Amino acid sequence: MLQLSRSPESKAAALEATRSAALDQINAITDAARRMFITPIAGQEMIYLNKAQEAKTYLSLPEEPGDLSSFPFIAGEIGTTGATAKEVATVFAMRGAAWSKLGAMMEHLRVEALAAIKEATKAEAISQTIADYVEDLGELS
Repeated sequence: MLQLSRSPESKAAALEATRSAALDQINAITDAARRMFITPIAGQEMIYLNKAQEAKTYLSLPEEPGDLSSFPFIAGEIGTTGATAKEVATVFAMRGAAWSKLGAMMEHLRVEALAAIKEATKAEAISQTIADYVEDLGELS
């Protein structure tokens, strides 16, 4: 009986292809999870960062300013996000803090998963890492 066996190079190439696809899959899963919390339109992340920065600056002032020209995001949401500039700034700050905490946890899990995939020596370990990552992300929400 003829028995064929794959070369070490062939096995390594197959594992590398699995690894590459898994890294892409982890990033796609992360993107989908983040979209549950962040509006996925171009530039929105910058808007959120600007709002958080405005809120931090505004709330650190010793007294409320009479002129909101330095706080365009806060000024633009008075009456919708909050009744006053301070209420809007507080909401922005709370949202920023909540995202920082959740985002940091998600990023920690993502970086760990990517590292585990890069170090894996078997396709089964890569598959298990993806499954564990999905489960861990599910526990965050």
